[in-house]
Amino acid sequence: MTGHIKFQGQRPLSLLEEINAPRMKRRFGQPHESFSWSIMSSKARTTFYSLTLAAAVLETAFGFLAAFTVQVSLYMWIFTLMSGIASGITWIWVSVLLSYNNRPLSSHTLARASTHFISFVVFTAAWLAISIMITTQLPAECNFETSYDGLVYAWCAFSSVALAFSWLTCIFSAVSTLLVHRASRIFRSGAGLAGNVAQSDKGEVIVELLP
Repeated sequence: MTGHIKFQGQRPLSLLEEINAPRMKRRFGQPHESFSWSIMSSKARTTFYSLTLAAAVLETAFGFLAAFTVQVSLYMWIFTLMSGIASGITWIWVSVLLSYNNRPLSSHTLARASTHFISFVVFTAAWLAISIMITTQLPAECNFETSYDGLVYAWCAFSSVALAFSWLTCIFSAVSTLLVHRASRIFRSGAGLAGNVAQSDKGEVIVELLP
């Protein structure tokens, strides 16, 4: 008897899966057996959702710290204040999305892939804009030739850290967007972005034992 694998979905089998067919044949004793094959694990989304949340929380702290201590740049305090407010909104909303990230049987709006996708698209665009704004002001903030009794070093440090977490929030949001989009496209016959965000986490691999 020989082992033959069919994947119920649109993803083609890898060479490794074809090679492992005989081993899986020995594992399953019936002519037709199946087992779950993880395609887009919720762990990947959970990881980057959590990283986005953590970066946003730290951005809240350093954004407000920079906003209320920066004195050199004319606009830095405005941009860092914006980042502090935006980061608060970000980590609160991401924590809500995170709680609905792994509920494949839920029909709630917050469990839909479209809700997660649109949210992270907005976060990515917003944090890209904020990061660019802060970046434009950092050279003036870190001009060590100005005389502020050494305080410019602290102001530069606060602004630099706020900028770093701003870019990290943007990057992690972008990766989360890609993960949600990729999960929704794995099964073209499924609901896509209109379906549950965790719906495509599992695929089904059928092992057919042929004489």
